[in-house]
Amino acid sequence: MGPSLLGSFSYGLSFIGLSFLFSDIGISSILIREYQKKEFKKTELISTCFFLKLILIIFSTFFALFTFPYLNDPQARNVFWLLLFFLIIGSLRDYFITIFRAQQKMQYEALANLVESSLVFLSGISFVSFNPSIKYLIYAYLVGTLVSFPITIRSINGLIKAKYIKLDVLAKITKLALPIAISPIITLILTSTDIVMLGWLKGSNEVGFYTTGLRLVNFLFIIPATLTTVLLPILSKFSQEKEKLINIVKRLIRISSMLAIPILLGGIVTAQKVILVIFGEQYTQSITSFQILLFLVPLIFIIIILDTLLFALNLQLKKLQFSAFSALLNLVLNFMLIREFSLYGAAIGTVLSQIVNLILTARLSYLILKNNFFEIKSHYQYLISAILISIFAYYSSNIGLNIFLVATFSAVSYFIILILMKEKELKTLLAEAITLLTK
Repeated sequence: MGPSLLGSFSYGLSFIGLSFLFSDIGISSILIREYQKKEFKKTELISTCFFLKLILIIFSTFFALFTFPYLNDPQARNVFWLLLFFLIIGSLRDYFITIFRAQQKMQYEALANLVESSLVFLSGISFVSFNPSIKYLIYAYLVGTLVSFPITIRSINGLIKAKYIKLDVLAKITKLALPIAISPIITLILTSTDIVMLGWLKGSNEVGFYTTGLRLVNFLFIIPATLTTVLLPILSKFSQEKEKLINIVKRLIRISSMLAIPILLGGIVTAQKVILVIFGEQYTQSITSFQILLFLVPLIFIIIILDTLLFALNLQLKKLQFSAFSALLNLVLNFMLIREFSLYGAAIGTVLSQIVNLILTARLSYLILKNNFFEIKSHYQYLISAILISIFAYYSSNIGLNIFLVATFSAVSYFIILILMKEKELKTLLAEAITLLTK
């Protein structure tokens, strides 16, 4: 599948995704947080939130139908109904996964995601090889989503019934959700403006080149997202215990930095090989934008953690102001830079807006908890180790060694170097893993 068709798919999905801005309005995060506080009965909370979720999905669907005439890509228009169905099922699936998170049964979420990812990958190769079109690519995504859907329904287990829907609970949930209803808009502006504006200003071909690298980078965000998903219920429980919160967040940032720094440096020096091996020679234009977008990895890793902390402390409104500013900056930068630098301008604008987002978020976290979460000594160790393995990865990949073997060996070498440098966080993680395995 060429960059033009991939660009049409990404553009169509992002365009229709705009209509689903309000399909959640923070319901998922509120459900997780309130589930831990036990102010509501669990059955009433889950059933009422589900009722509100259905209303929002119906609203989003009608809004998507209303905006259909403005979808100006012929390829994307041809698969509008498939994309719409995919987003509806995805929204329901996400809600059921939220119940697993609230119950701290992340093993079921992991199973559902594993089934979905594996099937999308396998069916994607099969379907696109048979017919390299957008329609068959969407079929691959639908296979993964529909097969994994029954696993997520397991989370209901008698918890959702009409008799559990309470108007007083609905009123309280709506009151909690309304102040952060604008959050999905800001999030989408920060994450999808570049794709939509690139499609408008330059066309689907450039979108295809751009989203090639962006999808690889977005895949890496699973790491901090998983960490914070597991810890949001815990952070909510300890929202009144300042010292415990600080220690948890400090540790999360250390772990994220330990992973993000080598990914950034190693990814930059091996970007050419990664793109060419995975996507082929026709995607050489994706290499530079991928290298720029890799700077999002350490930024987003830390932003996700701090955002989760602020939400657990019920400070999302203060954070929202900074996110809104960053989103507006992203719009302005994309408009200015895409015209001049095409997909590279989109990548630069996105990175710059997220740098501002991180600075403002970190400052707010510091003002609230009066603590600096960043321990410079550990970051020096990560940086030195990452530079060493990046040098190895660069020369190894350029002499013709398999890029996946290079990546594996580099990762193992990185952690060995940290062990030799007596890095405390890694030693603690290894000790905890050994304890779990020997229980």
